[in-house]
Amino acid sequence: MKKIFLLFCITLTISLFSQNTSGGPDNFGYTYKSSLHPNGPTYQWFDITSIGINVFGLSDDNFVGPFSMSGFPYYSTNPTQFYIGSNGYISFQPVNIASTNAQFPAMPIIGAPDNYIAPFLTDLNFGGNSTNPSAAYYYNQGDTICITFEKVPFWVNNTTQYSGDNSFQIILNKADSSITFNYKTQIGTPDPTYTANFISIGMENNTGNDGLMYYRGDSFPNPNTSIRFEYPTVIQSITDVEVDYINNEINGAIFVSKNGIFSPSVAVKNSGNQNVGSSITVTTKITNPTGAIVYSNSLSIDSLLSGFDSLKFFPNYSPTDTGKYLVTSYINQVMNDRIRSNDTSKLYFIAVDTTLGTQTLTLVRPFAPQS
Repeated sequence: MKKIFLLFCITLTISLFSQNTSGGPDNFGYTYKSSLHPNGPTYQWFDITSIGINVFGLSDDNFVGPFSMSGFPYYSTNPTQFYIGSNGYISFQPVNIASTNAQFPAMPIIGAPDNYIAPFLTDLNFGGNSTNPSAAYYYNQGDTICITFEKVPFWVNNTTQYSGDNSFQIILNKADSSITFNYKTQIGTPDPTYTANFISIGMENNTGNDGLMYYRGDSFPNPNTSIRFEYPTVIQSITDVEVDYINNEINGAIFVSKNGIFSPSVAVKNSGNQNVGSSITVTTKITNPTGAIVYSNSLSIDSLLSGFDSLKFFPNYSPTDTGKYLVTSYINQVMNDRIRSNDTSKLYFIAVDTTLGTQTLTLVRPFAPQS
């Protein structure tokens, strides 16, 4: 987030946290109950500071991972890895959820970010002054996956770049597929220059078309409380095959030498809960800087089990001109495919003339095409 020093003061009013004690279902069937509900969870903090793994690399507005996982269903998928975001969330794909003026997204909403769980999505800071006490841990044993954020302050525009104390955690229970948020400590507020939608609490599926939001607004959870999201007892049959990524999991752009080699690789994933036994065709096309299609190839996948992916390696391509090339990969329409919006993915590569001597190469994240 961009930080700007201001020469005047703004008075910030924070309302008391209140929210429905139960909610849902979303389209998939998830529901939630808080510890204030008669049949809700009993607050019980799971201390993993001595048994969990210390997470390193978190700072301000970033994420780390992936960390391996298995045996836990999330919507129609079975994630095999997760990432931890510094702003109080985990995701099942690489995504950095920052904010504009401390406003964080509602859930669900079509378009990035997707595929994440947010117990305390707000402007936090693991960086700043070296005395920042923040820490994160994760634990993955038996039926329990736990991610704990310990003593994490808000980003505040002061000499240390932080203030406050927030301790909270996510518990993924493989035995009943539930998701529990625990809140141990909540002290302070974000920088007082912000005015609305400080925090979002909830979760969203991998396409952004379904999710369940517990709260979005200007106040924060009370200490010693819990929220539990329950997996539905009746599961819908969902077929969903997607182009997961081209060449790298963070679809963006790469550099290639003019007259060098670009080697397309495409990951196709079965994100549904149904096996796909029919043949799947994946096609990759490359468009040159003038907009002409200069490359087209198709490969087949005989079948794909639920939760699995297939990485296909296409023939090499050698760019003959400098400039920006667009790579587009897509699959044929699979019978009963529920979500068509994820059947295509895109990647840019930039061809540069490496015979010209030293050059400065720069990529800016918004340059990346959207799937």
